[in-house]
Amino acid sequence: ATVSNINGKRKAVIVCTDKEQVLYQHLAHKGHDGLSQTPVKNFNGTVIHDHDKTYYSYGSSHQECLAHVLRYLVGATEAEPHLKWHRQMHELLQKMIHTVKRNKSGIPKDKIKLLTDKYISILDTAAGEYEKYPPDQNFRDGYNLYVRLRNYQDDHLYFLSHPEIDYTNNISERQLRKFKRKQKQAVVLRSDTGGQHICDALTIIETAKM
Repeated sequence: ATVSNINGKRKAVIVCTDKEQVLYQHLAHKGHDGLSQTPVKNFNGTVIHDHDKTYYSYGSSHQECLAHVLRYLVGATEAEPHLKWHRQMHELLQKMIHTVKRNKSGIPKDKIKLLTDKYISILDTAAGEYEKYPPDQNFRDGYNLYVRLRNYQDDHLYFLSHPEIDYTNNISERQLRKFKRKQKQAVVLRSDTGGQHICDALTIIETAKM
């Protein structure tokens, strides 16, 4: 989802795609109010998203976007250079991604267990580091990321045992940028109808391209 500007008022554009079709919708709100008007409402598959907790109310399983997580880890590494866990986790997630790419038919269960055990070990390292060096009140992003990776472990590692599932939502991000460019060109849209017309056109064009 992204923000749309209608006469100075914030509205939302939500994009849903399965890599074969894409649907742009211009809606009054994000969150449950918006999602209840999208195909996500009745979707029973895996939802790939960037830790918007609203999405956990939909679908049967989830995969957190690891492209976002990798960026957050780099930022935390720069902000907390005295800690080691961010760099270790960044390297591990990259290794996991490369392993899945090399084994498109699936990773052996013993290999998945080794990778998962390493993931847990790094989080244990993070716990010890934050106990020794409590997070700065002005920068809690690193600690919050640690908590997120711990509490949503299965949703970050779902792709390991389901190689058919993407480990990023980059395709949706790219589709959203196309609306953002139109919004930037228009500066401000005059009506909800105009916003939906852009979404309808993008839906037709981008689905045809796919």
